[in-house]
Amino acid sequence: MKKNPTMDEVYEEWIAGKGYLKENTLYKYTYLYEKFIAPYVGGKQVRSLKRRDFSEFYAFLAEERHLKSGTIRNYHNIIR
Repeated sequence: MKKNPTMDEVYEEWIAGKGYLKENTLYKYTYLYEKFIAPYVGGKQVRSLKRRDFSEFYAFLAEERHLKSGTIRNYHNIIR
């Protein structure tokens, strides 16, 4: 991986290493990332991301998308 990868690049490497997961779980992770996370932070370099970026993203999910905390944890599991 390059020195200062984007979130998309980190995700691609991370998901490639998850081949042991069930197909349904991989599908869910891919869907959540591509549909919601990538548009928000995917093109940003990981080193440039701040805690505030993620706080705003989680607030968006809760307030605009009306997601519950358990669902937001699914997004967090992908991002972390």
